[in-house]
Amino acid sequence: MTAGHLAQVAKAAGDKLVLASVAGQPISTYPPQALQELVSALRKEGLDEGWLAAAASAVPRTLILN
Repeated sequence: MTAGHLAQVAKAAGDKLVLASVAGQPISTYPPQALQELVSALRKEGLDEGWLAAAASAVPRTLILN
């Protein structure tokens, strides 16, 4: 999936967007770095940095704690 297509999916999810990574496999990028790369790619597609940060931290935290 390209970053542009993923950005379209993210926009459709709106405030319910949760960004996560399946990294952590032996041949994958270190998970925090993979997530940073994902956010960076989506920012380049014009998505708001604050919204992406929330999707990677506050939104998942709210789902788990509620």
